[in-house]
Amino acid sequence: MKLIAKTSLYYLLLSLILFAAGGVIFYFSMSKILDEEINEQLSIDKERLAAYVREKEELPPVTSHVVSFTPVNDPATERFRDTLLLSPLKDEMLPYRQLIFPVRIREQDYAVSISKPVFEKDDLMDTILKSLGIIALVLLTIIFLASRWLSGRLWKPFYNTLEKLRKYD
Repeated sequence: MKLIAKTSLYYLLLSLILFAAGGVIFYFSMSKILDEEINEQLSIDKERLAAYVREKEELPPVTSHVVSFTPVNDPATERFRDTLLLSPLKDEMLPYRQLIFPVRIREQDYAVSISKPVFEKDDLMDTILKSLGIIALVLLTIIFLASRWLSGRLWKPFYNTLEKLRKYD
């Protein structure tokens, strides 16, 4: 194997490893950011609902399937969780992020559950990863071809000298 080809192969392998590591780091970073955004939206919805309950001393009307009130004997602890819920639009089970928290109205405790779909997050992550994959493939191809071309030009005088030495007898 010529030195140029070997050097290009090393550059290609190193670039591939770096792109893979960067892709994994990017995936988990974006996933964390999107989860935090969903949690923030759920917390804002919780504050609105709690303000309504404090003001009116009654449960707000339920206008969607993403909010539910369950009477409980002991107050629920506030927590986030991931779950599957039946989507009314797609009529299938889809991933949702839920915030469950306690509300007390007229001496009755309720566990309130607010849900947000995360399938948009999954679709977004898929699109981003596919885009990054295509970009990485294009960049690796360009790096490989440019490296071979540049190395060929840089090493050409050396190979010419070697050829002259071979012919010298």
